[in-house]
Amino acid sequence: MHELSIAQAIVDEVVAVAALQRSGDVEVVNVDVGALSGVEPDALGMVFPFASGGTAIAGASLKIRKVPARVRCNSCRKKVRPDFPFLVCPTCGSDNVQVLSGRDMVIRSIEFGSNGGRQRHSK
Repeated sequence: MHELSIAQAIVDEVVAVAALQRSGDVEVVNVDVGALSGVEPDALGMVFPFASGGTAIAGASLKIRKVPARVRCNSCRKKVRPDFPFLVCPTCGSDNVQVLSGRDMVIRSIEFGSNGGRQRHSK
């Protein structure tokens, strides 16, 4: 399950940002997971507590936003969401498409608790 190594990479990055920010405890880590990223969002959510346990961000929650695939069809020029997992234009049936979104997995923001208030750090 490669989601564990991905969760550990997220934890490493967030721990580093938290150390630089000195803004209090990390409460929430917000990530975007693209439909074409190869990351299974449910599995990532399940392993995150194990990856973060014993670290400076132990107890933080992971909020995952699923990003759908979007493509531009080079035949009919429309921007559409293909029927996953096939990268085929649902309008004209062409497979001559360019992926616009849905490949990435990114840390969108980190929410810190700080003396009763909340601060947000966006990458």
